[in-house]
Amino acid sequence: MKGITNYEKNIIEIRELIKEIINEPLKLFEMLRIDMKKIAEEALTRILQEELTLYLGREKYERVRGAKNYRNGFRKKKYLVKHLGEIELKILRDRNWEFKSEIIKNYERREKSIAEDVALMFFSGMSTRGIELLSKRLIGQKISRSEVSKMSQRFDKAIEQWRTRD
Repeated sequence: MKGITNYEKNIIEIRELIKEIINEPLKLFEMLRIDMKKIAEEALTRILQEELTLYLGREKYERVRGAKNYRNGFRKKKYLVKHLGEIELKILRDRNWEFKSEIIKNYERREKSIAEDVALMFFSGMSTRGIELLSKRLIGQKISRSEVSKMSQRFDKAIEQWRTRD
């Protein structure tokens, strides 16, 4: 009896996947979203690693005589990205806790364009409760009514200046 090769297993898996997509076409988009999230997580993590390398002035595992600061692990952080939803990043640390990423700020939890979009919805007449309900559906994370108010307050001064212009 002849055994099944890896090649044949892959063909069988691909056929099963195609059947699954034909039965539920929307599943394809879900699969793509998951893959894009993974790609974004990996890319941002690599960028953060490179940022720490530049800050320390040496590669990972490279020792320099007289250096007083080294890499010191990472912490996981959930970050909300427009069009992808929530991704999990590895935020790297240095031993002296001096490194601050310029790409992902310490207390930043979402991409800035999300705040701009939320404020735009609010100023165009959508209620804070409506935005709260819609945000879960669109970006996969609920933005509370108080957060919507805080995001829109940043634009209050600019809007008031526009209203009182000559």
